[in-house]
Amino acid sequence: MIIYPSNIDSSLTKKMGRKISRKQAVPNPLVKEIYKAVKVLGEGDARLEAKACYPRNPVGHEGRVVLDRKSGKSSLMKKVAKEVKRMRTPTS
Repeated sequence: MIIYPSNIDSSLTKKMGRKISRKQAVPNPLVKEIYKAVKVLGEGDARLEAKACYPRNPVGHEGRVVLDRKSGKSSLMKKVAKEVKRMRTPTS
């Protein structure tokens, strides 16, 4: 399974690659944030490929996270987006 930042980016349309609802998505997620969120969630072995291109945007090198998991991509993306939002929230 592969997750690109575009898959959970609230600033993009579904046609541009967003895979979850805008409300659940995150503005301008970074591949490092996604990787960290996957690790925190304990979703198995993950590999960060920082220079990979999203197929719908071959000129942008946004990177991707590759997981050894076969099912539940939509639910995982929602969990990852929620975790990225939580990580961005300042704690006081």
